[in-house]
Amino acid sequence: TLNTGIITNAAELNENLRPFGEIIGRYDYMDNYDFNNNTNDKEETFYARTRLGFDFGFKNIGGRFQIRDFRQFGDSIRNFPDKSNTKIREAYIDLISIPLESMDITIGRQEIAKGEERILGSNDWHWIGYTHDAISISVKPTPYQKWNALFIRVGESSVADRKTIDNRAYVSGFYTSFFLESFEKLEPYYFYQDYDSSSLPNLVPQIVSSGSQGKDYKVHTLGVLTKLNITENIFLGFEGNLQSGDFGAKNLESFLLHAKLGAETGVQEINSVILSYDIYSGDKDSNDNTINTYQPLFPSYYEHTGLIGWFGLKNLTDLRLSLSGDIFNSLTWKIDGHIFSVHRLEDGVYLPNNTLYNFIYYSTSYSSTSNDLGREVDIILNFPLIKDMTLTATMSSLEPGKYVEDSFGCKGGTNTHFTIGVKWRF
Repeated sequence: TLNTGIITNAAELNENLRPFGEIIGRYDYMDNYDFNNNTNDKEETFYARTRLGFDFGFKNIGGRFQIRDFRQFGDSIRNFPDKSNTKIREAYIDLISIPLESMDITIGRQEIAKGEERILGSNDWHWIGYTHDAISISVKPTPYQKWNALFIRVGESSVADRKTIDNRAYVSGFYTSFFLESFEKLEPYYFYQDYDSSSLPNLVPQIVSSGSQGKDYKVHTLGVLTKLNITENIFLGFEGNLQSGDFGAKNLESFLLHAKLGAETGVQEINSVILSYDIYSGDKDSNDNTINTYQPLFPSYYEHTGLIGWFGLKNLTDLRLSLSGDIFNSLTWKIDGHIFSVHRLEDGVYLPNNTLYNFIYYSTSYSSTSNDLGREVDIILNFPLIKDMTLTATMSSLEPGKYVEDSFGCKGGTNTHFTIGVKWRF
């Protein structure tokens, strides 16, 4: 009887434990990151990322445990702070249909991705990626609506940098999804950031506006994400939010605006065409009492602003054309074209990690009356090698605009970027 019980329990355990993993290796080549032909900044780097973990589930309780390892071989201007390490990526428990049948509660370190990830995302495109120490609650009272609430204790995993955040830093909020016949997406949302002044050097970005560094940061973000199907093949998309709050003695009033028009052609070779325009507001006057620079909830390593990753989601406009399709039923391709501009000349240009640019060419004598930041073209190719293994190659080119040349003294030199890598999921 004892032996039978052990065999039965072992079989149940095996069914309820699901191991998984992902391994990515990629060669990376870049030249002219600083747009200056007079400097030798050509770089060749190899990246390796491994994620291993398991999911478990027993009736109304489930969860996940996952570790990740990231390795960077070779020197790079764009060195990641976490260039070689192994850490816990996810470790959480799911309470399923507890205490209500329509409610799920997730507690612990978890990946949180909302909508198109402009406001909150897993940032998986970036090598490290984001996970958050959080409590998230979802309730689906009817088949046509879903309500989500979350509370995040901001820590190192939330910013993908080697930063210790020991003091009070929280993000809380809620978002709702409505499932309607015409709207593929209709998601209003609200978030509140509450950062203690002592945590700000590691969390809040540098900004041109003076007098706020080292002060408490309390900001509300209210917005909506929609996707409306006009016809069977044509759709409109929109996301916008307003930010309001206090940064020290100053007020924060900023906004994000995204609009797109897309078509699913039904033709294999070119199956999708999307034209979009984004605005991430900049500051009108760095010496007044109001900050208008848009503030992403977390550092913005998102592919929305190009694969090269030269610009962050602040004081920026981006006109983007995206085309995608399939060749020979297996090779998929995508081409993105970007035209970047400065939203307001009174503000600065920001890195994806929210800090201001300050190249060695920077001088107070440089200035520009042009909003032209540059033009980027990205080509992405994906080809399945075997089951669960994909080869990906990308080619990117970023030509600097007059603003970059004038402000940073960079004359000539198009930034070129090439990668080739393999992803294996199991």
